[in-house]
Amino acid sequence: LKKLIPSPLTISALIGIDPVDGMDKGKQTPPAVLSYIPRSFDLDGIPTLVIGSGLGEVKRNAFFPACAPKGVNHENFYDECRDQSWYFLVK
Repeated sequence: LKKLIPSPLTISALIGIDPVDGMDKGKQTPPAVLSYIPRSFDLDGIPTLVIGSGLGEVKRNAFFPACAPKGVNHENFYDECRDQSWYFLVK
C-alpha cells in the first residue's frame, strides 16, 4: 500500500466498501488496480474486508452504465485478496 506514496502511517486493516475499478473489464481507471490474477494483492499481510452491494451491477436504463459492473466490482476485488480476507454482500 505504501509503494506509490511513502507514508509514516501504520495500516492495520483495509476495508473496501463496494469497490469499483472502472466502467468495464478492459476499461479500467488508470492505473488499473485489478490484474485478474487470484490472490495477487500484495498487502503485506494486512487483513482485508470487502463489502459489496447487490445492486451495483444493475443498469438503471439503456443510457447509463451500471455503477459497479461485473468484471470490475467487489467480487473481483475479493478474488485478488490473500489470506485473512472476508467478503460480505449486502442486498
